[in-house]
Amino acid sequence: MQYFRLFLLLAALMIVSVGCGSQFFNVSGKVTLSDGTPLTVGKVFFISGITQAEGTLDQSGTYSLSLQKGKSGIPAGSYQVLVTGAFFTPRKLVTDDEMDTGTRTMISYIYSETETTPLNCTVPNENGYDFVVEPSKFYNAEKGIQRSSR
Repeated sequence: MQYFRLFLLLAALMIVSVGCGSQFFNVSGKVTLSDGTPLTVGKVFFISGITQAEGTLDQSGTYSLSLQKGKSGIPAGSYQVLVTGAFFTPRKLVTDDEMDTGTRTMISYIYSETETTPLNCTVPNENGYDFVVEPSKFYNAEKGIQRSSR
């Protein structure tokens, strides 16, 4: 009986110490296109297991992550990084008489899926949390950029 009580006491102490030992880190950074233009529309997600944190890009391309329920900071670990929702409305005319009112993605679709994103990060990271993404073919066409096919 004495061993059982000692076991329960040790188990309770381990649970309390593990729960209190979780350290959260504030994460913020900047997302730019490969030409240096800040990405000013969209969201950034850090995903690891059941942990998902998100931040909204502002007019300078910066973001700050927060966990669900408004908690700031995220636990240490390795994360996949997604960038989504970056759209623009083309300025080009579809014909001489009408304007294209649809939207196009500014960045390559690969950054919006966990299966295809090349972006990842470890928290904490002394090198910061800035990311460079490639523009989409639609955005390149709008800017008049011609890329050679590889």
